[in-house]
Amino acid sequence: MMAESGRNKLLESKMSESRLRNFREGIGNTRQRLVELGDKAAAVIACRVSPKQKQEIVSLVRQEKPEINTLAIGDGANDVNMIIAAHVGIGLKGVEGQQAARASDYSFGEFKHLRRLLLYYGRECYRRNTTLIHYNFFKNMVWVLPQFWYAVYNMFSAATLYDSYLLQFFNLLYASLPIIIFAVFDEEKPDYVLISVPRHYDLGRLDMEFTAFEFWKSVVNGALQAIAIAYISVHCIENNFSSPDGYNQNFYMTGLIAYTLCVIVVNIKIFLLSNKQILLNILIVIGSLLVYLISLVIFNVLSFTNLHLIFSHMITLSNFYQGVFLAIVATNFFDMAVKRFQYLGVQMKTKETIYDLPKKEEIPLIPVRTSSPPSEILNGERVPGLQRNNTGFAFSGGNDVEPADYMN
Repeated sequence: MMAESGRNKLLESKMSESRLRNFREGIGNTRQRLVELGDKAAAVIACRVSPKQKQEIVSLVRQEKPEINTLAIGDGANDVNMIIAAHVGIGLKGVEGQQAARASDYSFGEFKHLRRLLLYYGRECYRRNTTLIHYNFFKNMVWVLPQFWYAVYNMFSAATLYDSYLLQFFNLLYASLPIIIFAVFDEEKPDYVLISVPRHYDLGRLDMEFTAFEFWKSVVNGALQAIAIAYISVHCIENNFSSPDGYNQNFYMTGLIAYTLCVIVVNIKIFLLSNKQILLNILIVIGSLLVYLISLVIFNVLSFTNLHLIFSHMITLSNFYQGVFLAIVATNFFDMAVKRFQYLGVQMKTKETIYDLPKKEEIPLIPVRTSSPPSEILNGERVPGLQRNNTGFAFSGGNDVEPADYMN
């Protein structure tokens, strides 16, 4: 009896495990089928759901489709769990309190601002941040690799091409602020164009910029331009072993010219990346070059540095100015040609030119469906219970949106 009872318990245990496994597989299949059904629908409405169920819906999408980003927006305390579960949480400050706004990544007053946040700020932030990351890799490739390519000429003797003092200031003073100004103020298209033509949002929605191809394109571009800088620096100086007044060229002369070309190339690159040239951007680039020039003058008079009297000698050589001109032509003009080719490719694909972009006054108003207002409001009377001190409500009792409200 004891043995038979043990076998029965073991059989029941295995059956329970099998049922539990089938139950979990059934839940998994149901979750997957629910997400697939939602993909086929233009919109899905969930009614009478609890705060926990709202969070589970967002978590379901994140688990079943990890390749997409989720956004949750709400205006009350019952939306906090959903806002926290999403990749991007947006809370509204309104009559239902501040809980949603405090738990969110972004907060504003009305639902209508979501359109501008996504189509303008979201799209432009994605583009600028992607360009900033690619530029930083490009910049450091241009800065570091000339030392590697120069090693081919000196038989890998481990001699440092750059001066140790200048080496520390490249990312600190000479090539840091211009890309920051770009990442904050650059604008590819006006806000009213991006808001009125939603297909421009595909740039971020389809992740067309932050890709492995674009990354390696920046790395390869930097490596090729580093070859040009190293080649020009060597052949401008070391093939001419004496100056017109009979002095021998210094090893650090080659390094200083290569370093100078790096600073010039990476700063001019900002102008090529910028879609909107603003005065601040121009002043920062010029200021970075002036700071570099001032530091050269200081190092030139310091006797304990390897650059003592090197700069004063370098600016008297015609080879130096020829090298700067050749480096700009070989690097930035190449970038200009590539950028122009890409622009023509986009025009051929979209059939859009700058003359086809809508004017601000041509943007049509998009009517907004509103809830039916009470009869007291239609008669011009104000109901005390509906009076609001804040503007954070989803629907108003007014008519269609005004032009100023739509553009702001």
